[in-house]
Order: sequence, then C-alpha cells, then structure tokens
Amino acid sequence: MRGTSSSRTNELNHDDDICPRCHMQGARKLFHSSQNPRREYRKCLRCDKFLKWVNHENDMERRIMMMLTDIKNELSELRMLVKLIEKGQSTIYMLLVGITVVLGIVVIV
Repeated sequence: MRGTSSSRTNELNHDDDICPRCHMQGARKLFHSSQNPRREYRKCLRCDKFLKWVNHENDMERRIMMMLTDIKNELSELRMLVKLIEKGQSTIYMLLVGITVVLGIVVIV
C-alpha cells in the first residue's frame, strides 16, 4: 500500500538531512561568520560536509513577502497617479465647458 503524499514529503525532508557520502544523519550547527551570523545549518558528523541551511524556506518566504510589499507600494502610488490624472482631466473638462459657455454668451450678445 502506498503512503499518503504528506508521508512521502516527510520522507523527502528526512532524506535531505542525510549525508550523501556517509549516509549519516546531519547535526544542527550554528554559523558564526559576519556574512551569516547565528544562522543554523546541517552538517555531517562524520565527514564534516555542509548539507543545507535549516531555515532556507523562511528566507525565501521573507524575500517573497518583501517583493509583495514593494509591489503593493508601487500599486498604491500608481492608483494615486491615476486619481491625479483623472482629477486633472475633469478640471480641464470643466474649463472647456466654462469657455464654451462664455463663448456662447459672447456670440449671443
């Protein structure tokens, strides 16, 4: 009998923590460099090979959220510009109507 997709996903995630060389489970370590301060990663206990960043998904999620925030800000700026353009067009339209009325009065008189 086949497992559910969620159990297969858990198996895949578990396989990511195993070293491809030694087939040993990786250990969680904390990085102490200036580029990645206090960032967690997985490392093989036997061959000392780097396996993966622990919170890589969170970083990607944060980048996506930042991009979405930028897009929302640009959208609101575009909406404000459209409103200004519409307001400007209505002002011009009102001026044209006013000029037409004045010309109509001048022609009649």
